[in-house]
Amino acid sequence: MTTKHSILSKYHEQNACTSKSMFVILHLPNEMPTEYHKFVPISYGSKTSILLTGKSHRTDDALRDYSPDVRQCYFEGEKKLKFFKAYSKAHCEFECVANDTLEECVCVPFWYPRSKLTRVCGLSEMECIDKVNYRHRILGYPSCDCYQPCNSLTYEMAASPTIYFNFYLPK
Repeated sequence: MTTKHSILSKYHEQNACTSKSMFVILHLPNEMPTEYHKFVPISYGSKTSILLTGKSHRTDDALRDYSPDVRQCYFEGEKKLKFFKAYSKAHCEFECVANDTLEECVCVPFWYPRSKLTRVCGLSEMECIDKVNYRHRILGYPSCDCYQPCNSLTYEMAASPTIYFNFYLPK
């Protein structure tokens, strides 16, 4: 009898060494890289140039009197996260997905932030996890109020691959 777990394990085993690319994730030093960050795919056998453009965002302190919903940002210390010391929009979104996954699936994947008592999902809950992730990606993060920090440094990223030395790749 073949189980779902053994089928998935066999699939991952067969495809582990046949990947044609990898991903470079762009994140700030005080952030944990997550699937919610910007990324660039880099194909094996190619040279990829990545152009980073830094952007500094500053919000005048006079705007503190307005609510975060009006100004669409958080000043330092205004929004605390449960699992991350440093606030960032990516951390907020990741924590939000974890909280919504816990609420809907009654568990979280092992790579999500969680408390010690939170149940870790098994393979049988992957459909529920995927449904929550899909909803967040399509609708944004409606239950989260995740805004950019009012004062921050961000990076825009553009990549241009150039194919070369393909003849050195194993077949």
